[in-house]
Amino acid sequence: MKNWPSSIWQVASIEHEPHTSLMSWRVFEVRLKDEALPTLHLVGYAIEAREGRVSSAIQAFDLDKMLVGTTSDRIYWLRGEPGYDGRAEFVWREWLVATGATLIDEVTQSLTEHASRRPPTCGV
Repeated sequence: MKNWPSSIWQVASIEHEPHTSLMSWRVFEVRLKDEALPTLHLVGYAIEAREGRVSSAIQAFDLDKMLVGTTSDRIYWLRGEPGYDGRAEFVWREWLVATGATLIDEVTQSLTEHASRRPPTCGV
């Protein structure tokens, strides 16, 4: 377990919080200290928990349904447009230091632009 600073805390277990609504969300690409490949992470305001949040690495991103799945098996429901939240920004900066991650880039705009250029898909 990571040694988190007292200013941030672990989120509820996946059993207690399998899904979370996130507003004022953004997506960042980082390189974690012990990982060979970069990972993507959501940063935003978790509505139900009333706190800033940084997700584990993104595994699946469905902008049409506004759903994101992460390596913790948590599902994030993206509420509204991407945006900035001061509480989320604070947790994000603390998370970068605590994990020793290197910020590569914010990729929110490129992900949302890519999704908007895709042809529509029919539901199954």
